[in-house]
Amino acid sequence: MIKKLTTTLMAAMLVAGMVSESRAETLLGKDYAGGLLEITKFGDDYLDDLLGLGYGLEGFVNVNLHDNIDLNLGLGYLWAEGDDDGVDMEVDGVVVEADLIYFFKPGEKVNPYVSAGLALVDREVEVTVAGDTESDGDTEVGYGAGAGVELELTAKTLLRLGVDYF
Repeated sequence: MIKKLTTTLMAAMLVAGMVSESRAETLLGKDYAGGLLEITKFGDDYLDDLLGLGYGLEGFVNVNLHDNIDLNLGLGYLWAEGDDDGVDMEVDGVVVEADLIYFFKPGEKVNPYVSAGLALVDREVEVTVAGDTESDGDTEVGYGAGAGVELELTAKTLLRLGVDYF
């Protein structure tokens, strides 16, 4: 877990370094690439107790298709691990996703949006009980939706607030 967290933090610092060196301009209606460091709550009481939080790293490319439509393509990795009463569990997953984002007020400093997309999720779960380990993997197609607002705080600062469901 420490090795994975260290790798994630190093990758986040690399992305932050690239962002600080890039030309400053608003991202509304632009093509750009970026990265995310994610913390996930599973939303299931048993998994939340067993695994706690999940951690992830994602890279993405945004392609502006029209004044108010963007295509966001991403590749991410998520992991979580935990134990409870002699049950050890580790979850790893790779996600490939594509989202369409519709902006209601392109060119405005306050720009609400909605999004919808599909994802391909390849996951592996490993459970150890009393020294016996079982593994299971699966690949599934998922869907997601979201809504939020982009705020252009300055010509160099963009804040995106939103809620996503996957």
